[in-house]
Amino acid sequence: SDPKMSYTVLCDAYYRGRMAPKYVWLLPGLYSRGWWKLDYGNASCTPDILRKMLNSTLAYTPDGYFVSEDKDTVTFSGLTPEQYEQEYSKRLLWKQYQIQNLTEFGISGSSFDATWALALGLHIASERLSKNDSFGCDHIPGELVPLEEFHYQNARMGCLLRKSFHAVTFLGITGRITFNSNGSRIVNFVLFEQYHVAGDGAVSKKRVADIVFGNNGSKFVYKENVTAESLWPDGIPYDGAARERFHHNHIVLIITYSICATVGVVYCIICLIFNTTFRENRYAMVSESSQHEVV
Repeated sequence: SDPKMSYTVLCDAYYRGRMAPKYVWLLPGLYSRGWWKLDYGNASCTPDILRKMLNSTLAYTPDGYFVSEDKDTVTFSGLTPEQYEQEYSKRLLWKQYQIQNLTEFGISGSSFDATWALALGLHIASERLSKNDSFGCDHIPGELVPLEEFHYQNARMGCLLRKSFHAVTFLGITGRITFNSNGSRIVNFVLFEQYHVAGDGAVSKKRVADIVFGNNGSKFVYKENVTAESLWPDGIPYDGAARERFHHNHIVLIITYSICATVGVVYCIICLIFNTTFRENRYAMVSESSQHEVV
């Protein structure tokens, strides 16, 4: 989810008039602070335009992407979330990281935990290999070899590595790390934040709702003291794709128009038949001009 793409889409939507309160845009919530003020090479857009577009926009983020709010809990890495934030903030000031334009936090905690997950997955695989344990992959063609001799054509090693990573579970900076059978991280909810633009142009985000996952499916839950009316005081935006509205006439008018049109068509057909049949009759020829005026 490149912020440049969101920047381009919101800029185009501004010139099409598709903005709040009639429209609500949904963006990834992982962008760094002030992402809309960066130079993306689009001369037709400015930070002021993006501020207008961001007002009332929603941002979504799976809970596993933010640094845990349990700041004092010691994680598997030996760091607490608070210690991690302090160390990360300190390194952002290092010259080499400033040159790389690293952003403040964002998905840094998720990347930190992903590195640990890879290390632990390889450790589990190494232990299995030391015991000559194929992890239930005996039916897969290939052979068990040391990790440094792994290649992608060895399907049995691929099976062992996949199952080793599925078995990873630990307490990370972003919370409990576990994976489902497809290899995706298991998350408990997706949080929603709403952008607010103050009178002085300051942009902020407020957590307004969550999608909570349970045994019976998912449920959209507003946070305390938050309602749909408070999120959109000018009215809840239309739910669905934008489409044109057509004016419909009353049924009485439609019936009247239809009857008149039918009578006119029948009269024209009768006149055509009459003139064709009696075109040699002089009385018909005299009356033809009068008929034309009526038609």
